Amino acid sequence: MKNTRSLFFSFFFLSISFLSNSAFGTENINTKCFKEYANFTQDGGQDVKVEVTWDKGDTFFLQDNKLVPYKVLSDATYKYIDYTVIEHSSWPEKDLKNINDANNATVFTFDNLVDTGKSITIDFGKQLIENTFDYYFIFSHRGNTTFFIGDDLKNLKKVKESAIGGFSFRYLKIDFTNYSSDTSSVKTEISEINFFIPGPTILVLKPFMSWKIEAYKGYDCESEKLQSTLTDYLKSNRKTTSSIDASTKEVNIIFDKNPNYNTDFDGDRIWNDTDNCKFITNKNQLDSDSDGIGDECDLDKFNKNPNDGDTDKDGIANSIDNCKYLFNPDQRDSNADGIGDACSDDDNDGILGKNDNCPNVSNADQKDVNANGIGDACEFDKDKDGIFDGVDNCINTSNPDQKDSDNDGIWDVCDNCKLFNPDQRDVNRNNIGDACEDAEKYAKEHDTDKDGILDFTDNCPKVANPDQKDTDHDGIGDACDNCLQIQNTNQEDSDKNGIWDMCEDTDHDGIDGFKDNCPTISNADQKDSDNNGTGDLCEDEDYDGIIFKSDNCPYDYNPNQSDIDKDGKWDVCDTKDDRYMESNKWFFAGIMILIVAIFWLTIFGMVWKLKKE
Repeated sequence: MKNTRSLFFSFFFLSISFLSNSAFGTENINTKCFKEYANFTQDGGQDVKVEVTWDKGDTFFLQDNKLVPYKVLSDATYKYIDYTVIEHSSWPEKDLKNINDANNATVFTFDNLVDTGKSITIDFGKQLIENTFDYYFIFSHRGNTTFFIGDDLKNLKKVKESAIGGFSFRYLKIDFTNYSSDTSSVKTEISEINFFIPGPTILVLKPFMSWKIEAYKGYDCESEKLQSTLTDYLKSNRKTTSSIDASTKEVNIIFDKNPNYNTDFDGDRIWNDTDNCKFITNKNQLDSDSDGIGDECDLDKFNKNPNDGDTDKDGIANSIDNCKYLFNPDQRDSNADGIGDACSDDDNDGILGKNDNCPNVSNADQKDVNANGIGDACEFDKDKDGIFDGVDNCINTSNPDQKDSDNDGIWDVCDNCKLFNPDQRDVNRNNIGDACEDAEKYAKEHDTDKDGILDFTDNCPKVANPDQKDTDHDGIGDACDNCLQIQNTNQEDSDKNGIWDMCEDTDHDGIDGFKDNCPTISNADQKDSDNNGTGDLCEDEDYDGIIFKSDNCPYDYNPNQSDIDKDGKWDVCDTKDDRYMESNKWFFAGIMILIVAIFWLTIFGMVWKLKKE
């Protein structure tokens, strides 16, 4: 568990170091260097409570040109800074929300089985400004932890955990690496990664008299000369005692512009706000690279970089410094990788090159038996194969090629199993790693067709096909694919004849189903008059739902297909009624007329006969 709280105290100590009373060399105090100013009067010389928000640690109180002693009554409240985890080496990310919930009991756990290099990268969305935030990390890890910061993901630089608050950056990456000798299965867990902004702090000031108290903030001068007052002032301040009660006056300070602020620090008659080099006289304001920084102050006057700085104070601009967080004026870079030797960790053992006794071979323990300044990992080669024991994956058998087929860190000749098994576990001591024996057992249980391909990856699990050939690339091996001419993952076969429905020539016209423009009706000529992809025989020209081939009147709408005379033609299309009665209606009409005539003639004859008698 690591809890970084030193940043707040560094603000406190830095702020008071800039000022001292008459006993501590007040000649180093220049109130004209402060941009903001406030004052209030304390009657009676009694202690007073003051609420103040720390701003880069440069809020100070003076009375009669003496530093007013104070104690912190209540610590700052905190506002947590939101961020987004944009990358980490374990998935899924369901537990990521736990790492900034301010609850140590909830954790994010890395997956040791898949994580060969555990890491997490977070994005604050905007640049954090140096010395304006605090932070703490709580995690459990057996190995090295390395921190990287930067303004973009391509140029992350290594930095010590304790120094993170002293830099401005947007991205933070944390790498967790195990010691090479650690074969434990203890998982790496993160409980908290929290960044926050300190809020108001209540101070108790102990004035010397009833007199005006002046408050200053926003120091704008170079502060190196004031550091000498720090030690003596701290000793005096620790001895200060205060007493407060319900009657103690409370003051809320409101800052305004300092009326005595020096507007021309270097005396070149160019105001600070417009001077491109305000601490060094440069009346000509020469700026060769046009980046807004005068040549007299520009660490890199040949490249335009207005936001450049010199973080490590080695005289090399950050933009061209190959190790901008560590002092290295010589810029030595032995392997020409663009990272200075002073801050390079080429062997990934968590120790920077500047302090590493074996910079090219990982040796986190820095063991040096003969105390000659060279790590043992760089000196010993037990099997005489030219590979130091510290990085040799098989130290007892010569293997200059260091071949490791399964990438488990064990050379093939020494490896008891050509599957990933860095622990080399062998419970039954038969010199065959359990990983291989377990894999063999698993294969027997999960390889139905015994072709050497496990079922969950076998494209034809029930038919042996060790070559896994898949001509149509549909995920179904040729050995069991019911249609090799076209991708068909569903393998539908309605008639169970072993041929996919779309591959089958159902209408027996010599054209496979997926190519046939009329798959249900034989049409070897594939005639398609309107070129719409549907064969003429399968068209529905009159849109009555009956295809051309089956429609008894293909050009007239007749969904009921009515054919009253049963001659195969729809009634609307039929110009002749083929029923017997309908076809001989005139013959039957003549018969009826004849019958009627005979009837009436008979009646007439009978009447005539009766009259005659």
